[in-house]
Amino acid sequence: MTGNNETAHSLLGDLALEKGLIDEAAAHYQAAVNVWPSSPTFQAKLGKALLRKGLNDEAIVHFQKAIELASHRTDTERAELQADIGNELLQKGLVDEAIVQFQQALELASADRIIHNDYGNALLRKGRVDEAIVQFQKALDSGVEDAYAPTIHYNLGNALRQKNLLSEAVAQYREALKRAPRLVAAQDNLAWTLATAPDASLRNGSQALELATQANQLSGGRDPVILRTLAAAYAENGQFSKAFESAKSALDLAITLAFQKKQKWLRPCPKLQPAFLRLSAMISQYVILGFARYYLSLRTSTNDSKHHADNDNSHGNENF
Repeated sequence: MTGNNETAHSLLGDLALEKGLIDEAAAHYQAAVNVWPSSPTFQAKLGKALLRKGLNDEAIVHFQKAIELASHRTDTERAELQADIGNELLQKGLVDEAIVQFQQALELASADRIIHNDYGNALLRKGRVDEAIVQFQKALDSGVEDAYAPTIHYNLGNALRQKNLLSEAVAQYREALKRAPRLVAAQDNLAWTLATAPDASLRNGSQALELATQANQLSGGRDPVILRTLAAAYAENGQFSKAFESAKSALDLAITLAFQKKQKWLRPCPKLQPAFLRLSAMISQYVILGFARYYLSLRTSTNDSKHHADNDNSHGNENF
């Protein structure tokens, strides 16, 4: 490869980034930019690598250059560029900056359903749930049925669940699974809602258990959040020994996965402990809640039987 082959540098940067070799990727993208500084594509790629290195300010400078250099491109191309930048910023937790990019992208391509969806995700991260719902609904208004449709229904379900509109959320999760039956995230969230909804008319223990079991199988039993859901589903079905086993597995796995990232340290990271405690409390809460519901249903059944028996006896006594 010659030193001034900007295309080769860009491709090598892509490969390095895919492998997680961020420094190497940044070096290749910088070389491409040095040869062709007026390329919005190379500027954006360099910004992406710098962002993943944690050099946020430098990354944003290159993103801005990319946007300025793309002024001669079509509105659709510019919108896609800004949406891509928005998603990169969102992944790094720069939500406000991402929102600006999505807003500007939609000014260029107001009918782009994918940008509406991505903008909705950013708004949801910001806690602007009502606005997020509007964006997800706009994304679905086109009626296009493609690979993105299940995810948009799933995202809308999540937003509705945050508003405590559980019946509507369940409907959206079902729409997502109708289109993508193996969408694990939708299986998990639907199972959780069916197992834990405060409204008894929404709960469906057997279906929650079926969905949670499928999600756990598809994830290879290696997702603590799904194991948490499985615990809640077992509890809702009165299978408490299995519920506690799944709950313990969820907590143990969460700790193991977190500490694998901190394996150089000999002691737990204090910053992670509150998360573990919250997860443990959440699991315990729903296992106990399921037990309480099951116990109350038994009590109700017993009382009904006793009531009928008393009535039978009183009727019998009247006959004498």
